[in-house]
Amino acid sequence: MSDTLKASADPAGCTGMCTALPPTPPPASFDAVVEGIDAPSADIRILRLRLNNTMRLSYRAGHYADLAVAGLPARSYSIANAPDANGTTDRLEFHIRNTGGVASQHVATQLKIGDTVTVTAPMGHATLAPGCVKPIIAIAGGMGLSPMKAIVESALNTGHPGPVTLYWGVNHGDDLYMADHFRALQVTHAQFRFVPVVRDDQSRPADAQAGMVGDVVIRDHADLSGLSLYVAGPPPMVSAIIPQLLAHKAHRGDIHTDDSSARAGGLGRQPSGTQSSGTQPS
Repeated sequence: MSDTLKASADPAGCTGMCTALPPTPPPASFDAVVEGIDAPSADIRILRLRLNNTMRLSYRAGHYADLAVAGLPARSYSIANAPDANGTTDRLEFHIRNTGGVASQHVATQLKIGDTVTVTAPMGHATLAPGCVKPIIAIAGGMGLSPMKAIVESALNTGHPGPVTLYWGVNHGDDLYMADHFRALQVTHAQFRFVPVVRDDQSRPADAQAGMVGDVVIRDHADLSGLSLYVAGPPPMVSAIIPQLLAHKAHRGDIHTDDSSARAGGLGRQPSGTQSSGTQPS
């Protein structure tokens, strides 16, 4: 662990705030209107929804939602934007890759501004804990960026003292569809560090590390004790990284993920209230 991380790894009074979550309201279903659809790559859509009327959703960064479009079966997607200072929002952002399934294909090819989407939220456990100021390491694989984006932005927006580090692992340089956004955050927030990791040597940007994202995290931090660790991505990636983190002194209660098999191993916090567990988000 770096000297900077060691200096703030166990701030006084943080333990209780970092080990428990306040209750989450049970998920509710409501309609939202498509306000924007961006296409940062051929197969990815950034979907922006506006809640109807004067409704505001209460949630924490890291929560996910079920989305139902055009009468198709609902699919789970992580909320990619941070809530406001009061923990609410009237707008939601989702990052959706066209995997060939009927729902993601509809979003990529047919959904349009003004359409209605049925949202069920909030759901999930791997959320930012209010008041916890342990150093944060957010580890994303591919589209696992979505909840990590919300967690990083929420931490920075609420004055987290840092360090806050985002590791984003992808196969190809073109998959870094929001790299410029995080590069800009590095400029405006001294406590934030962005580490892109690209497996393909030929397409790797100059500021990206080579190899597997878990290996890069361990290379940077041999001692992960006292840190809050958030992990999201394809199940095989999550399954490979969790043992690496534990082998380098990460505490089980400090590793937060909504991967169902990883949570079955007793990782992360448990909320003090009950809520639907939903399904693993895309």
